[in-house]
Amino acid sequence: MDEILTLLVGRCSFLYKDRGCRFSDSKVFESFGGDAWLTLSTNYLRLKFVRDRGQIFLDFQRVSDKGDKFCYSIDIVRQFVTGEKGCSSELNPGNVDFLKTRFAEIEELFSSKDFLKIRNQLDELKRLRSKDLFG
Repeated sequence: MDEILTLLVGRCSFLYKDRGCRFSDSKVFESFGGDAWLTLSTNYLRLKFVRDRGQIFLDFQRVSDKGDKFCYSIDIVRQFVTGEKGCSSELNPGNVDFLKTRFAEIEELFSSKDFLKIRNQLDELKRLRSKDLFG
């Protein structure tokens, strides 16, 4: 959890200072040196920061969705928004910059009236990434 909090304070404080995100949930595990997740939320968007085996990832989900079925990693959202392929799913400096510069667009995406159509496109990007990775 410490790594997630350090990242939030050091590089992502704009989320709760400027963008109206609120801390909504968290959990710490004893496995792998303290895996954890922390969730920030707006009215429409849930951002789940995950520490897994020493790496930090970020998943996006519409607040009205439940479970992990409709979670989208930052690389999938970035590809959808920018058209860039092959981005890392780890929350590296490039992905933090993407989050900072495109947050309004990401939030608008997940609050769109056409989100079912968008969800289908995001799911297709997930499917194609999985096919590329695992055949």
